[in-house]
Amino acid sequence: MAGKVCDVCGGGAVGVCSSTLGAIGFAYCSQCLRLGVEPWSACVATVWCVPEADLSEAARETIEASLKLLKKSWSDLRAAAIEMDTDYGNVNT
Repeated sequence: MAGKVCDVCGGGAVGVCSSTLGAIGFAYCSQCLRLGVEPWSACVATVWCVPEADLSEAARETIEASLKLLKKSWSDLRAAAIEMDTDYGNVNT
């Protein structure tokens, strides 16, 4: 995939695949595919849509692996979800 970048880490993408967090596709590099991680935007959108307590074990594991790779925390994720909520004019926290 010449010229495409991984939507997770910005490295060279090897393909576009379906996200494990929702009905959308992203470009992934081989490392991110192997690690099963997702882009920041997908993690934020998931936590915005699904209360943290209601996340499936699989979604939680994917988000935790993604946070680790991206050097982000659950606090960062919650703050981004609240910001997204504010941007949309909703209260869903």
